Amino acid sequence: MVSAAAVSCTPPLCSPLGLDPCFKIDVCIHEPLWVVPVTRGDVAVEIVSLCSQLELLCEKEMNEGVSREFLSQDRCRKSLSPTFESHAMVLIGKMREALNRLPQPPAFIQDYLQSTGLAGMFPRAAAYIANPQTLYDMGQQGSMDEHFQHMASLHLVSSMCRQLNSDVNNLANHKYIAHQVALLYQSVNPLGSRGPLAPHEKAIKQNFNNIKQALTVPPDSVDPPRLPPDQAEWMNSLTGSLLTTVSGFPPELRRPMQPILSFLQNHQ
Repeated sequence: MVSAAAVSCTPPLCSPLGLDPCFKIDVCIHEPLWVVPVTRGDVAVEIVSLCSQLELLCEKEMNEGVSREFLSQDRCRKSLSPTFESHAMVLIGKMREALNRLPQPPAFIQDYLQSTGLAGMFPRAAAYIANPQTLYDMGQQGSMDEHFQHMASLHLVSSMCRQLNSDVNNLANHKYIAHQVALLYQSVNPLGSRGPLAPHEKAIKQNFNNIKQALTVPPDSVDPPRLPPDQAEWMNSLTGSLLTTVSGFPPELRRPMQPILSFLQNHQ
Protein backbone atom coordinates (compact mmCIF):
# COMPACT_ATOMS: atom_id res chain seq x y z
CA MET A 1 0.00 0.00 0.00
CA VAL A 2 1.31 3.46 -0.91
CA SER A 3 1.63 5.78 2.05
CA ALA A 4 -0.03 9.17 2.10
CA ALA A 5 3.36 10.89 2.37
CA ALA A 6 4.53 9.23 -0.84
CA VAL A 7 1.40 10.27 -2.71
CA SER A 8 1.78 13.87 -1.61
CA CYS A 9 5.34 13.98 -2.99
CA THR A 10 4.57 12.53 -6.45
CA PRO A 11 3.45 14.75 -9.32
CA PRO A 12 -0.26 14.61 -10.32
CA LEU A 13 -1.31 12.34 -13.13
CA CYS A 14 -3.00 15.28 -14.89
CA SER A 15 -3.79 18.94 -14.22
CA PRO A 16 -7.44 20.06 -14.62
CA LEU A 17 -8.03 23.00 -16.93
CA GLY A 18 -9.17 26.31 -15.44
CA LEU A 19 -12.69 27.60 -16.03
CA ASP A 20 -12.99 29.38 -19.35
CA PRO A 21 -15.01 32.62 -18.87
CA CYS A 22 -16.79 32.02 -22.16
CA PHE A 23 -18.69 29.14 -20.53
CA LYS A 24 -20.03 31.33 -17.72
CA ILE A 25 -23.84 31.52 -17.55
CA ASP A 26 -25.42 34.80 -16.50
CA VAL A 27 -28.51 34.38 -14.32
CA CYS A 28 -31.26 36.62 -15.74
CA ILE A 29 -34.29 35.31 -13.87
CA HIS A 30 -35.38 38.79 -12.76
CA GLU A 31 -34.47 40.57 -15.99
CA PRO A 32 -37.31 41.79 -18.24
CA LEU A 33 -37.97 39.90 -21.46
CA TRP A 34 -38.25 43.18 -23.37
CA VAL A 35 -35.90 46.03 -22.51
CA VAL A 36 -37.69 49.38 -22.70
CA PRO A 37 -35.63 52.59 -22.82
CA VAL A 38 -35.85 54.46 -19.51
CA THR A 39 -36.40 58.23 -19.55
CA ARG A 40 -35.70 60.81 -16.87
CA GLY A 41 -39.43 60.96 -16.23
CA ASP A 42 -39.55 57.22 -15.57
CA VAL A 43 -36.72 57.54 -13.07
CA ALA A 44 -38.45 60.49 -11.38
CA VAL A 45 -41.69 58.50 -10.98
CA GLU A 46 -39.76 55.55 -9.53
CA ILE A 47 -37.85 57.73 -7.06
CA VAL A 48 -41.03 59.51 -5.93
CA SER A 49 -42.72 56.15 -5.35
CA LEU A 50 -39.78 54.85 -3.32
CA CYS A 51 -39.44 58.10 -1.35
CA SER A 52 -43.15 57.97 -0.51
CA GLN A 53 -42.75 54.46 0.88
CA LEU A 54 -39.63 55.39 2.84
CA GLU A 55 -41.23 58.59 4.18
CA LEU A 56 -44.20 56.72 5.61
CA LEU A 57 -41.91 53.98 6.90
CA CYS A 58 -39.80 56.58 8.72
CA GLU A 59 -42.86 58.26 10.20
CA LYS A 60 -44.14 54.91 11.45
CA GLU A 61 -40.73 54.09 12.93
CA MET A 62 -40.54 57.48 14.65
CA ASN A 63 -43.96 57.00 16.25
CA GLU A 64 -43.21 53.45 17.34
CA GLY A 65 -39.75 54.47 18.53
CA VAL A 66 -41.24 57.07 20.86
CA SER A 67 -43.58 54.38 22.24
CA ARG A 68 -40.67 51.99 22.81
CA GLU A 69 -38.78 54.76 24.55
CA PHE A 70 -41.69 55.49 26.86
CA LEU A 71 -42.23 51.83 27.73
CA SER A 72 -38.56 51.22 28.41
CA GLN A 73 -38.21 54.48 30.37
CA ASP A 74 -34.87 54.92 28.61
CA ARG A 75 -35.07 58.40 27.19
CA CYS A 76 -31.53 58.26 25.83
CA ARG A 77 -31.97 55.11 23.76
CA LYS A 78 -33.35 55.80 20.30
CA SER A 79 -32.39 52.67 18.41
CA LEU A 80 -34.02 51.72 15.14
CA SER A 81 -35.89 48.45 14.87
CA PRO A 82 -34.25 45.73 12.74
CA THR A 83 -37.41 45.34 10.67
CA PHE A 84 -37.41 49.02 9.79
CA GLU A 85 -33.73 49.03 8.86
CA SER A 86 -34.08 46.00 6.58
CA HIS A 87 -37.08 47.51 4.78
CA ALA A 88 -35.37 50.89 4.48
CA MET A 89 -32.23 49.33 3.01
CA VAL A 90 -34.29 47.55 0.35
CA LEU A 91 -35.93 50.84 -0.67
CA ILE A 92 -32.61 52.69 -0.74
CA GLY A 93 -31.10 49.92 -2.85
CA LYS A 94 -33.94 50.28 -5.35
CA MET A 95 -33.31 54.04 -5.44
CA ARG A 96 -29.68 53.44 -6.37
CA GLU A 97 -30.71 51.03 -9.11
CA ALA A 98 -33.18 53.58 -10.52
CA LEU A 99 -30.66 56.45 -10.46
CA ASN A 100 -28.03 54.30 -12.15
CA ARG A 101 -30.25 54.23 -15.24
CA LEU A 102 -29.72 57.96 -15.75
CA PRO A 103 -27.16 59.04 -18.39
CA GLN A 104 -25.12 60.70 -15.62
CA PRO A 105 -25.99 59.01 -12.32
CA PRO A 106 -25.42 61.14 -9.21
CA ALA A 107 -22.73 60.04 -6.80
CA PHE A 108 -25.14 60.03 -3.85
CA ILE A 109 -28.90 59.67 -3.56
CA GLN A 110 -29.11 62.77 -1.38
CA ASP A 111 -27.53 64.82 -4.19
CA TYR A 112 -30.44 63.92 -6.46
CA LEU A 113 -33.00 64.62 -3.72
CA GLN A 114 -31.50 68.05 -3.01
CA SER A 115 -31.16 69.08 -6.66
CA THR A 116 -34.74 68.09 -7.52
CA GLY A 117 -36.39 69.44 -4.37
CA LEU A 118 -37.51 66.02 -3.18
CA ALA A 119 -35.56 66.48 0.06
CA GLY A 120 -38.08 69.16 1.10
CA MET A 121 -41.05 67.07 0.07
CA PHE A 122 -39.80 63.97 1.90
CA PRO A 123 -37.73 65.34 4.82
CA ARG A 124 -37.79 62.15 6.91
CA ALA A 125 -36.67 59.96 4.02
CA ALA A 126 -33.96 62.45 3.03
CA ALA A 127 -32.71 62.71 6.62
CA TYR A 128 -32.49 58.94 7.00
CA ILE A 129 -30.66 58.52 3.69
CA ALA A 130 -28.14 61.23 4.62
CA ASN A 131 -27.62 60.02 8.20
CA PRO A 132 -29.79 57.35 9.86
CA GLN A 133 -28.92 58.75 13.31
CA THR A 134 -30.79 62.01 12.57
CA LEU A 135 -34.15 60.33 12.00
CA TYR A 136 -35.49 61.05 15.48
CA ASP A 137 -34.32 64.67 15.29
CA MET A 138 -36.66 65.43 12.40
CA GLY A 139 -39.56 67.39 13.84
CA GLN A 140 -40.61 69.29 10.71
CA GLN A 141 -43.43 68.28 8.41
CA GLY A 142 -43.00 67.71 4.71
CA SER A 143 -45.17 69.10 1.94
CA MET A 144 -46.36 65.55 1.23
CA ASP A 145 -47.95 65.04 4.66
CA GLU A 146 -51.23 66.59 3.54
CA HIS A 147 -51.05 64.53 0.34
CA PHE A 148 -50.82 61.27 2.29
CA GLN A 149 -53.71 62.21 4.58
CA HIS A 150 -55.81 63.31 1.62
CA MET A 151 -55.18 60.12 -0.32
CA ALA A 152 -56.03 58.07 2.77
CA SER A 153 -59.36 59.93 3.08
CA LEU A 154 -60.19 59.34 -0.59
CA HIS A 155 -59.30 55.67 -0.25
CA LEU A 156 -61.54 55.38 2.82
CA VAL A 157 -64.49 56.93 0.98
CA SER A 158 -63.95 54.64 -1.99
CA SER A 159 -63.68 51.53 0.22
CA MET A 160 -66.79 52.43 2.24
CA CYS A 161 -68.82 53.01 -0.94
CA ARG A 162 -67.82 49.65 -2.42
CA GLN A 163 -68.55 47.86 0.85
CA LEU A 164 -71.95 49.51 1.25
CA ASN A 165 -72.92 48.79 -2.33
CA SER A 166 -71.94 45.14 -1.94
CA ASP A 167 -73.73 44.71 1.38
CA VAL A 168 -76.96 46.37 0.25
CA ASN A 169 -77.21 44.16 -2.84
CA ASN A 170 -75.87 40.86 -1.48
CA LEU A 171 -76.71 40.59 2.23
CA ALA A 172 -80.07 39.41 3.47
CA ASN A 173 -79.58 41.18 6.79
CA HIS A 174 -79.07 44.97 6.71
CA LYS A 175 -78.69 45.32 10.45
CA TYR A 176 -75.43 47.29 10.25
CA ILE A 177 -76.17 49.40 7.16
CA ALA A 178 -77.09 52.47 9.22
CA HIS A 179 -73.81 52.23 11.11
CA GLN A 180 -71.92 51.94 7.83
CA VAL A 181 -73.72 54.99 6.45
CA ALA A 182 -72.65 56.94 9.54
CA LEU A 183 -69.05 55.87 8.92
CA LEU A 184 -69.36 56.93 5.28
CA TYR A 185 -70.55 60.37 6.41
CA GLN A 186 -67.58 60.69 8.75
CA SER A 187 -65.19 59.77 5.92
CA VAL A 188 -66.75 62.30 3.52
CA ASN A 189 -66.87 65.14 6.05
CA PRO A 190 -63.08 65.84 6.31
CA LEU A 191 -62.85 66.32 2.54
CA GLY A 192 -64.72 69.61 2.78
CA SER A 193 -68.33 70.66 3.01
CA ARG A 194 -68.08 73.12 0.08
CA GLY A 195 -66.27 70.90 -2.43
CA PRO A 196 -67.55 68.38 -4.98
CA LEU A 197 -68.56 65.99 -2.19
CA ALA A 198 -70.78 68.55 -0.45
CA PRO A 199 -74.01 67.38 -2.16
CA HIS A 200 -73.30 63.79 -1.12
CA GLU A 201 -72.57 64.83 2.45
CA LYS A 202 -75.83 66.79 2.56
CA ALA A 203 -77.81 63.88 1.07
CA ILE A 204 -76.45 61.45 3.66
CA LYS A 205 -77.29 63.82 6.49
CA GLN A 206 -80.84 64.40 5.27
CA ASN A 207 -81.66 60.73 4.66
CA PHE A 208 -79.86 59.13 7.60
CA ASN A 209 -82.89 59.17 9.94
CA ASN A 210 -85.04 57.60 7.23
CA ILE A 211 -82.55 54.76 6.88
CA LYS A 212 -82.48 54.16 10.63
CA GLN A 213 -86.27 54.13 10.77
CA ALA A 214 -86.53 51.74 7.82
CA LEU A 215 -84.14 49.31 9.52
CA THR A 216 -85.94 49.38 12.87
CA VAL A 217 -87.89 46.16 13.42
CA PRO A 218 -89.95 44.99 16.39
CA PRO A 219 -88.05 42.93 18.98
CA ASP A 220 -90.24 39.87 18.34
CA SER A 221 -89.84 40.02 14.55
CA VAL A 222 -88.43 36.90 12.90
CA ASP A 223 -87.49 38.73 9.70
CA PRO A 224 -84.09 40.46 9.64
CA PRO A 225 -83.99 44.21 9.01
CA ARG A 226 -83.74 45.05 5.33
CA LEU A 227 -83.83 48.28 3.35
CA PRO A 228 -86.97 48.84 1.28
CA PRO A 229 -86.42 48.97 -2.50
CA ASP A 230 -86.53 52.78 -2.72
CA GLN A 231 -83.87 53.18 0.00
CA ALA A 232 -81.72 50.45 -1.56
CA GLU A 233 -81.94 52.27 -4.90
CA TRP A 234 -81.00 55.53 -3.18
CA MET A 235 -78.00 53.84 -1.59
CA ASN A 236 -76.85 52.44 -4.94
CA SER A 237 -77.19 55.86 -6.54
CA LEU A 238 -75.29 57.57 -3.70
CA THR A 239 -72.38 55.14 -3.61
CA GLY A 240 -72.11 55.08 -7.41
CA SER A 241 -72.06 58.87 -7.63
CA LEU A 242 -69.48 59.13 -4.85
CA LEU A 243 -67.21 56.59 -6.54
CA THR A 244 -67.47 58.44 -9.86
CA THR A 245 -66.62 61.77 -8.24
CA VAL A 246 -63.71 60.46 -6.18
CA SER A 247 -62.16 58.46 -9.02
CA GLY A 248 -62.55 61.42 -11.38
CA PHE A 249 -60.27 63.62 -9.23
CA PRO A 250 -61.94 66.99 -9.84
CA PRO A 251 -59.71 70.10 -9.37
CA GLU A 252 -60.82 70.62 -5.77
CA LEU A 253 -59.70 67.10 -4.83
CA ARG A 254 -56.37 67.51 -6.66
CA ARG A 255 -55.22 70.52 -4.63
CA PRO A 256 -53.34 68.52 -1.93
CA MET A 257 -51.67 66.57 -4.75
CA GLN A 258 -50.26 69.70 -6.40
CA PRO A 259 -46.67 69.39 -5.08
CA ILE A 260 -46.19 65.93 -6.51
CA LEU A 261 -48.05 66.75 -9.74
CA SER A 262 -45.87 69.81 -10.29
CA PHE A 263 -42.72 67.78 -9.67
CA LEU A 264 -43.68 65.06 -12.15
CA GLN A 265 -44.67 67.62 -14.79
CA ASN A 266 -41.28 69.36 -14.45
CA HIS A 267 -39.33 66.11 -14.69
CA GLN A 268 -40.95 64.42 -17.65
